[in-house]
Amino acid sequence: MEELLTLLAAGSLIPAISFLVKKLIIDKAFEVMEGEISIKDKNGKELKFIARSNISNEDVKIIFEEELNFEAEVRKNINKFINVHNKINFELSDGKYIDFLLSYDDKKIGIEAKSNASRFKAKWISDYFKESSEIDELIMILDSKIPESFLKEVANLDSSKKVKFISSPRGKGLAKSISNVLEADLGLNKALHRTSR
Repeated sequence: MEELLTLLAAGSLIPAISFLVKKLIIDKAFEVMEGEISIKDKNGKELKFIARSNISNEDVKIIFEEELNFEAEVRKNINKFINVHNKINFELSDGKYIDFLLSYDDKKIGIEAKSNASRFKAKWISDYFKESSEIDELIMILDSKIPESFLKEVANLDSSKKVKFISSPRGKGLAKSISNVLEADLGLNKALHRTSR
């Protein structure tokens, strides 16, 4: 009787194992692979993002335009911040490896704008510090929510690097968020430096 039960149990396991193996093979065959796409501009600045391996040229163009448009929006809002604090000698410049470099006294803040956090690898943050060694900290401004998995990856990076995030899906509250983070980072007294908005 015991042998019969063992045979029945083994017999029922074989189809289940077969099903799981087939499912794994089929899932792998239809899995969309991801890869990194890197584009350099005329100044040698590199724009990297993650994309499906079967992405079309038109999709690459759309992603590239989204990145550039969001970067322009971030620049506009940083310039608004600088104009509001016009009595302070800020210098905003384009970075070679990061989007912007904001200098104030002896402090340098790297600012990177990304239109979608899911198209960005957290490990690239370390690259910004390696390539732009003059920055004291990095502010990542994202036009999307920040996935929990992304934050976990960031937590595993070098903890001596100061990184802050601004999440502004569809640009909502972008100017205020940038202003709040920069005022706090730079120790500015809002009441003394604010002009009419």
